[in-house]
Amino acid sequence: MSALEGVIKEAALEGLPLQADLKLVDDQLIVDEGLRLTPPAPVLPRPEPREPPMPAGQLSATQLGKLVKKLSKLAPDGWVKLADAAQALCNCAAIGILPEGWHGVSQSQMMAALRPFDPTHTTYVEWREVVCSLIAASFSAIMKATSADMADQVTMLNEADDNKDGLLTNAQWKKIDLWFQYKAFLPGSAEDLEASSALTPEQQQKQAYDRATALKAVLWDMFVDGTQQVDFRTVLLYLSIDRDIFSGIKKAISIATHNIATNARADGAQVMRVAYPVGPELGKPFGRSPFDLEGVQTVVSTIYESRKPAAAAAAGSTATKGAPAAAAAAAAAATAAEAGITPTVTAEQLIYSAGGERLVAQVLHRYQWKDIYVATKLA
Repeated sequence: MSALEGVIKEAALEGLPLQADLKLVDDQLIVDEGLRLTPPAPVLPRPEPREPPMPAGQLSATQLGKLVKKLSKLAPDGWVKLADAAQALCNCAAIGILPEGWHGVSQSQMMAALRPFDPTHTTYVEWREVVCSLIAASFSAIMKATSADMADQVTMLNEADDNKDGLLTNAQWKKIDLWFQYKAFLPGSAEDLEASSALTPEQQQKQAYDRATALKAVLWDMFVDGTQQVDFRTVLLYLSIDRDIFSGIKKAISIATHNIATNARADGAQVMRVAYPVGPELGKPFGRSPFDLEGVQTVVSTIYESRKPAAAAAAGSTATKGAPAAAAAAAAAATAAEAGITPTVTAEQLIYSAGGERLVAQVLHRYQWKDIYVATKLA
């Protein structure tokens, strides 16, 4: 009896349940392993990793995915009235799709924040441009890409494109990592789980959520077409936005030309692709496609010829006689076309020339990142 009492007291003091039945046979204490009083503790599965909370104004990948679904339902082709887009974002803020910092933003404040996406004052915006600005604000690696990075991405994605038509299936899309997946952190930082400052297993579990891969799934939902494919160059062009519009246009030209050089030259058709990543047709009914292919080629030819010493001299001479300098450059462009020369321009020439000023202001503005969250606070 004393032995039985001792075993029970020891288990009680340690707060442990008796694992098996205890029997007293004559004066012997017997532990009956065949009769378990408590089942063995089950091996619990590891919980699913959760995305950590984001700083004020930034969206998680989960929130971005929900926002894309809402806007896709509102405007499947991408174009939506400015007031409707502002109201949709306010509604998303009210139900938690946008972060807490967005709560209380009025429709008028949201409209003021979205107006830079409508530089020609048509009262329409393209919601994918808006979402890409929110993505760039929430994923710092997006705007860290260089022109070379973008050209490399074209090479890698093109390798996954079996028939070389520029379209990828979901399986092909998942096969290739994008730059924000392999440039998500700097080696040796706290986010590098193999560094000397590696996180504890518990901390690793909290950090295990793969935000970059989750973002890639959001991009698929944003750009998938009716054939369940994405045009990977279109996706890359939308993600070429930058705090500096010059850098953004340089990256876009590197994608269109598949050239790693920072001063890559693009012809009229390639500049047209940069200007309208999904084509000009969808924006025409709303006045958001002010340049057709002929107009873009004219701009490129004019800039190309105006940069030649002879053309510049002719333009200056003609200008002194009262005729516009652009007319002389256009005449020189026609001469170049007759000679079989393909005019090309760089991003620098597009931005810093009089001939490209209107094209940049009205169409290429998409490559300038816009801080929507801050704009709502300033409205």
